[in-house]
Order: sequence, then C-alpha cells, then structure tokens
Amino acid sequence: MKKMYIMFLGMGLLAGCAATHQTEEAGQSIPSQKEIPSVEIVPEPTLVKPVESVKSVESTVSQTPLEQHAQKLEEILKDTEGEVKVSEDQIRLILAGRRVFSINQASIKPSFQPILARIALELKSYDKTMIQIVGYTDNKGNDESNVALSLRQAEAVSAFLQQQGVSQNRILTDGLGSENPLVSNATSAGREKNRRIEITLINLQ
Repeated sequence: MKKMYIMFLGMGLLAGCAATHQTEEAGQSIPSQKEIPSVEIVPEPTLVKPVESVKSVESTVSQTPLEQHAQKLEEILKDTEGEVKVSEDQIRLILAGRRVFSINQASIKPSFQPILARIALELKSYDKTMIQIVGYTDNKGNDESNVALSLRQAEAVSAFLQQQGVSQNRILTDGLGSENPLVSNATSAGREKNRRIEITLINLQ
C-alpha cells in the first residue's frame, strides 16, 4: 500500500514538471499580477477657438457696407485731424483745412495728396453713393470772397478725385464760406477748425 502511494506521488510530480516544461517551451509563462505594469490613459487635448477671434468675425459680419466703408475711411484719416461721422444713410468726412490747403489758397498741399488718393480709392470701391464736396472758411474777410475761396477749394478736391478715377457724375460741389461753423470764430483755434472741407457720401442703395 505504501509502495502504491509513493508511486502515485511520483507520477504527480512528474506530471507537474512536464506541464511547467511545456509552458516554458511555448513561451507562455504568465507573469504574476504584481509584475503587470499599470498604464495611465491620458485624454488628447481639445483645441478651443479663441473667443476674441469669434467676436471679431461676428462684428465684421454684423456691419453694413456703409459702416465698413466708414471704418476704412477712419483708418485713412486717423493721423490727419480729420473726422468721420456716420448717420443712417450718409458718411461725412471732415477734412482739416490747414492740412489740405495753405491759408487763402486753393491748391492742395503735396503732403495731403497721398491721403486724398487713398480716399479716392475707397470711393471707387464703394460706388453706390453720391459725393457732395463743400468748402468752408472762417469769418475773416468779406462774405463774397470767403464764398468764392471755399468754392475753389471744393472744386480743387473734386478735380483731384476725378484724376484718381472717381466719376464726375457722382460729384456735386459747393462753397458756403463762413456758414455753418463747427465752433465759435472768436479764437484763432476756433477759426482754424472752421476752415475745412466736408465730403458727404450719400448712400443710394
């Protein structure tokens, strides 16, 4: 009986060794749970579009053609003391007279001609407008001479714009002398501000 027990025990040990030997030969040795490394899964970053760029696009889309045109003209006049005023269907450019002309002269200064050329280019790109050009003076001198000077100045601006390709059929000119002052003529600074050229773009759409 003891011999049979020893024989069965020996057969069991041999079977166990054979199974281990077969697993090693097949390369299927299974590591313990402690030997398996843990892998941390990191989610891929999500790209977020900057809020500023979205707002910029929305503001551009919401602008009317007239407002977009006015914005470009403001950019042209930003260093010239000029102003751009926008109403429902009009854009009014106020050009500082001392920048455009010498006192009592109707010849456009060479220094201002590049600015006026850029304005002309913008007027050609947005041609659904009539253009009214009006010259103004201060209240020095007599009314007759002031009206005549302001008209010559308006016509000089009109002629320059036409040379740059703006259609004459779109342009109306006038000279109103010292009428419609922006501020009081009581000071030299006030008189300087009142000497000006106004270009009004009237929307036809």
